[in-house]
Amino acid sequence: MNEELSSKLWDLSKYIEKEVNESKKKEKASKIKRIFTKIKVTLNYEKGVVGLGTSTDLIEKDEWQWEGQLHFIEDIIKHLSEYKEALAEISAGFEIDRLKAGVVLSTYVQILIQKSFEGLTDDALKSYITYFIEDLEKSLLEWNLKIWIDGIWLENNEYEIYEGLKIRRPVPSDLEFEYPVGYIPYRELPDFNEVSNSIIEMIYRTQDDWDVFNEEMKILHCLGLFRLGSIFSKKTDMYQKSIFMPGNSRRYRAITYYPLYKYGLNKQDIPRLQEFIERIKPLLPIRDIKAGSKEIDPIAIALQRYNEALSRPESVEGRIFYIMICFEALFLRADERWKLSHKLSQRASALLKFHGLNPDEIYNALKQAYNIRSTYAHGSTDQGEHGDLANQIFEYARISLLMFLQLKQSISKESLIGKLDKSLLENEARDKLKDLIERNCVIY
Repeated sequence: MNEELSSKLWDLSKYIEKEVNESKKKEKASKIKRIFTKIKVTLNYEKGVVGLGTSTDLIEKDEWQWEGQLHFIEDIIKHLSEYKEALAEISAGFEIDRLKAGVVLSTYVQILIQKSFEGLTDDALKSYITYFIEDLEKSLLEWNLKIWIDGIWLENNEYEIYEGLKIRRPVPSDLEFEYPVGYIPYRELPDFNEVSNSIIEMIYRTQDDWDVFNEEMKILHCLGLFRLGSIFSKKTDMYQKSIFMPGNSRRYRAITYYPLYKYGLNKQDIPRLQEFIERIKPLLPIRDIKAGSKEIDPIAIALQRYNEALSRPESVEGRIFYIMICFEALFLRADERWKLSHKLSQRASALLKFHGLNPDEIYNALKQAYNIRSTYAHGSTDQGEHGDLANQIFEYARISLLMFLQLKQSISKESLIGKLDKSLLENEARDKLKDLIERNCVIY
């Protein structure tokens, strides 16, 4: 950070703060009272089921008005040596012409006057100076995200997974809202239908909002693989800490999902979840398919179908259809055209038995599921109850994805399939594959 500019901004800011406080004491600035409508919220949380009630109330708020603010900036602040020195430092240090540098610095001064009226601590002032200089340096910006998710409920109010990432229950202040009487805030009103089981709060530093989206999706993927859960975001509130580009934005999920599977988190789960995210997040694909690229990541396709199978409001047969595409992306070669259900079931059972699962049960379940997938793909349905089968193969898919993710840096999909086929025939090949898996895979 530019220490010289930081020092000049500090001196200028403390002078502004002193003058604002003097204007309040000498009653050069006055308070006006405004009436606001406040929407109050009550929440009842029981294992992720959120009961909600609302009411409205009228409240009175004080707002500061300083008629001499423009005179203060133009006739006093801009003639101070601290202002002129900071202006010169910005213009020379960041190669900005003086006119633009003046606009930039004036913006900072106006924001600081407003914050001084509200009450400004030294720590808060240091933060504003930091954000201002980071904006000038075009360095990494700090993004604060509030991600409203379904699929997880919490035994306690809040858990910090690691610094910059926590998960908590929704609270009334997340939904409460106030607006001036006489104003109709159609766009700003909270959508009470969007209340979710949990809220993730995430801090991430980057210049590119696409990186923020990728980080958000990776966290959601991790939560969906930690245990069997239909994890998805209903909406994401984003706040960018910046002097020049501050503000809030909201992104809604374009597709309607449904939390078919939920799981709970307690205090004892958090160390394991932290370890899981640290291990799995770097292995996740950045995006499903890169635009314009002929390369397709089979794990990305499998992960996408896994999430669709767990979250789309489909029939059981429809969910089995999606989950079998997940298995196909992992266990079948592109050029294979015959005995697909046998090969897929055999390879999956060969892999998952190293996790201690029964290979015969895996083989039979996947064969049955593949038949349901084929029937569904041809426009028919298999009469029968398949809920237990779906639960079983969804768990097989979760474990398979975790194993493929952890093995992908050591062996390609094609080579792994070859080793799985060979392990069915040769003890030595099976022992080598077991060693490879034990060295690379941790299943939670």
